[in-house]
Amino acid sequence: MNDALFTKIASSPALDAKQQAVLTKMSRNQIKARGGFDALRVSMEDAGVPFTDEQLPQVQAMFEEQKKSREEEKAYKDALSRIPVQKPVDPWAKVR
Repeated sequence: MNDALFTKIASSPALDAKQQAVLTKMSRNQIKARGGFDALRVSMEDAGVPFTDEQLPQVQAMFEEQKKSREEEKAYKDALSRIPVQKPVDPWAKVR
């Protein structure tokens, strides 16, 4: 279930406060399990020390930079894996 739908269901007036709390906790646990910036943000909020408005873009930029580096490294490794393996050339093959 995506985050927007989960939030919509959790805030539904058809649910009582306990049900809403359980769904909210489940949603936050799913976000934490996925990892990344959102997991860090939720963990900081749960600890009572959320990021300030100035810190959010700075920390998010660090995560984006790391993500870009991982993607570049993956692309490099994929490109290397497509290079065919060649046998070493024997310079004395014609002489033998």
